[in-house]
Amino acid sequence: MTENRESRDGGRSLRVFRFTILFCLITASVFADDVRITFVDGDAAWKRMAQNYTRSVRNPEDSLPLFLTEQGFLDNEITASQEKDLKTLNVRFGRRYLIGAIFIEGDRADTFNVNQPFSNDIINDSMNEYLRRYQNGGRYYASMVPVRFEKHDGEIDIYMRLAEGPVVHISEIELVGLKRTDKDFIKKLTGINRGDIISANKIEKSQDNFRSLEFVGLTGSPEIIPNAGYETVRVRYNLMEKQQFYFEGAAGYIPEDDGYYVWYLDLRGRNLFGRGQKAGLLADSREKDKSIFRVYYGQPLLILGMGNVLMSVRIRDYRDQFYEFGVTAAYELA
Repeated sequence: MTENRESRDGGRSLRVFRFTILFCLITASVFADDVRITFVDGDAAWKRMAQNYTRSVRNPEDSLPLFLTEQGFLDNEITASQEKDLKTLNVRFGRRYLIGAIFIEGDRADTFNVNQPFSNDIINDSMNEYLRRYQNGGRYYASMVPVRFEKHDGEIDIYMRLAEGPVVHISEIELVGLKRTDKDFIKKLTGINRGDIISANKIEKSQDNFRSLEFVGLTGSPEIIPNAGYETVRVRYNLMEKQQFYFEGAAGYIPEDDGYYVWYLDLRGRNLFGRGQKAGLLADSREKDKSIFRVYYGQPLLILGMGNVLMSVRIRDYRDQFYEFGVTAAYELA
């Protein structure tokens, strides 16, 4: 029995050993070609960045030129040479260009200066900032398409064609993920209505409204779903109802000082009737002859915008020291 077990263990070890050798051989074949990079020009920071990028990709001679172009080195040159297992890339950065201006062509010609290093991120940010005015004016699907580029004196000017698109209205507001909550009430809290002209600002404001709620939260950004013709859209909110009830309590007996009981109770509920109502009860008597009792009720109230009203009754009984009773009511904007 022992010999059979040792034989099986020995066979398993041999298979693991063979697998390890096979893996090493495969790994060696994949990474056999070492890459060395040399530079004709460029400062130390960009050289390090190019070296790090080269190590992170499989075919740097193909992808490094595109990477450098996206960083503004539009005249970069990469030459590759191979000697046995050593590949050498000779890199010339050339001048790093600035974005001079973006020219808008079409029915509404316009120009705006950028004066920042050329990069895809800066181009996209500049385009999005410019299109924002159209998106807030209802032309939610306005877009710009590059037409041509012109280089001069270390700068590059970009010519774009603007497609304004139609004015877009909201055809429906969809709420997904609600079970206990009144959907018509939640639609009021979005701050948008069917038939409204859609705008990026309104959509962002509706997200802020949801973030201020204690009983419902967004699980992601709103979905803007176009209908046929792109003149109307459905706005879909994916929501999650938060925990409805919370309870914490404890009780005990203290034998010292003639003995007395202590207790603590904190009971809270929210979204009790589907419209964000909340209520709670706190009873605290953790010291002898001292107790606190508080009960409250609150709910969202849309008088001057997103707001909440809260009413509470509070009692503090410190026996021989003092007794306090109070009623409070407050309204606060979200």
